[in-house]
Amino acid sequence: MDKKTYSLRKAYGPDTIVAFDEELGLRRREEALSGLRQMVHRFSNYEEPVLRLAPALNTLWLENAAFESLLYARIDPEVALGTHEFFFRFQREDGLLPCILGSSFKDKTSPAYGRFGMVQQNVPLARTSLELARLTRNEAFLAKAYAACSRFDDWARRYRNTRGTGLVEMFCMYDFGQDNSPRCVMIGMPGGCPGEDAAVCPPGTNLPVLAPDLSAVVYGGRCALAGMAEALDKPAEARLWRERAAELRSLIVKHCQDPEDGFFYDVGPKGRFLRFRGTQLFPVVQEHVLTPEEFEPVWHRYLRNPHEFWTPYPFASFSVSDPNFDRKLLPNSWGGPANCNLALRALLWMEHYGKTAELRVLMERWLHIHLSYGFYWQVNPWTGDPSVALPDIAFLTGDSMVGGTVCWLAYLEFARGLGLLP
Repeated sequence: MDKKTYSLRKAYGPDTIVAFDEELGLRRREEALSGLRQMVHRFSNYEEPVLRLAPALNTLWLENAAFESLLYARIDPEVALGTHEFFFRFQREDGLLPCILGSSFKDKTSPAYGRFGMVQQNVPLARTSLELARLTRNEAFLAKAYAACSRFDDWARRYRNTRGTGLVEMFCMYDFGQDNSPRCVMIGMPGGCPGEDAAVCPPGTNLPVLAPDLSAVVYGGRCALAGMAEALDKPAEARLWRERAAELRSLIVKHCQDPEDGFFYDVGPKGRFLRFRGTQLFPVVQEHVLTPEEFEPVWHRYLRNPHEFWTPYPFASFSVSDPNFDRKLLPNSWGGPANCNLALRALLWMEHYGKTAELRVLMERWLHIHLSYGFYWQVNPWTGDPSVALPDIAFLTGDSMVGGTVCWLAYLEFARGLGLLP
């Protein structure tokens, strides 16, 4: 289809469309590329280039850096390699990977240091490392990644299985970057771990919880580690990782999925479901925990349901039918607003499960947001109107929740995926 006549579907109705403005589209493309180039940085104690998170932050956050730098490899693979190896370089002796790397907000030239107060691995570093190694055909990097990600899995089994179930436990709100999510707030879960050490569970009668999302990320990491081991000619180790992955998959379904409604819930210390329908469901599909047959009921009942997560601008960050849904749509909230992170990570699972048509709708809706308003990463899930930043989080991007690698990469990936721009 001619780019000049291509139409983007708005969310106000199935027949509401707007013409794609090629001139504006190209201008946004240059804005995105320019913004991303400005995020490339070299720290004084690390010579390789890395990809930062946002204009006002001199940091990398593991929850974003792994997947976003993999996507940036289309532009510059050296930055992607440098970003991944940055986390390997600062890995703690016990195997914990840093959740945040960077330096002072004020002193842009100070050396980088790591923080370890939460897990914050939303996409397995092993998965993105394997894909990056395949892309760059860099066997030395693959070996380094295999060693680092194996050590992290050992850490998770040692320190995040205190209840002995074999699942991965969530200790704090920021383990998965769930800022202001009711699933955390309503049970009194603190932001981080005591002493900024993710191996230490905070005190509390509701902690720790068995978390389907953290467990799914470790599952995806084990699948990737099996692929790494095969590529490194370690067949016995590959078999071990596949066995561990299969065991964890069965535990996620057994312990976290409610047999009555099919949703995946956190499980409290007393073995009861914590019935908050938040984004803990998404990593379960993102990491392909479910077979196609297991996926379809979850897709129709929750992911594609307009009364749950498939809002006009998908996806809502909390089920709109859950009584704890944040109807004020406060900024920096995983309690309701649609989030560009969820949209971008849809690339990891929607095609895998054959939802290509719906993925195109999602990409069109977010392109409409970025073309109409600019590069906002959190919006009203019904209207697409951007959130306005609160003073306490304005440090992220200056005076609004606009810009940052996730939005710029989403725009480029979605425009490319729809065939609108190179």
